[in-house]
Amino acid sequence: MPGPGARDGLRKCFVDPGGLNEPELIRRMVDLQEKEFERLGLNFQSLWGAPSQLIDCQNLFLRS
Repeated sequence: MPGPGARDGLRKCFVDPGGLNEPELIRRMVDLQEKEFERLGLNFQSLWGAPSQLIDCQNLFLRS
């Protein structure tokens, strides 16, 4: 479950979440990451050869 910082960051990034709640948005990011990297032509350098996990994507939205 995303904490208050991640929820705040998600609201800033997704003005219209399309009916998804915060955990669903993060799950969708995890599920679509490889497809979107390929679509955008990005050569994403993963950490230790593994794709980003739920906690990694949640941390992307933490505010500073």
